[in-house]
Amino acid sequence: MDTKDKIIGKLKHCYNCKSTNLKPKNNLITLGNKFSEIKVLECQKCGETYSSMDEAEKVRKTMHPSIINRISSLFTQNKTKSLNIFRDKLL
Repeated sequence: MDTKDKIIGKLKHCYNCKSTNLKPKNNLITLGNKFSEIKVLECQKCGETYSSMDEAEKVRKTMHPSIINRISSLFTQNKTKSLNIFRDKLL
């Protein structure tokens, strides 16, 4: 199963211009200060893009998390790591 089959399934041609020249590509979606990446197939002739429902759902969950996830994130601690400047250095 190649990359095209993982993204769309059995899409063979562009529905807009009927071209069979579809290339896999990663698009960046931004909403406010949130970023998400979606895998699409882009027609090289007309620029139309196609994505799967799984990819769209993944982006939706990233951009608009459920109310349960929002509440649980309030009570969990931020897992930040402190930066040790002198680690692995000889003084």
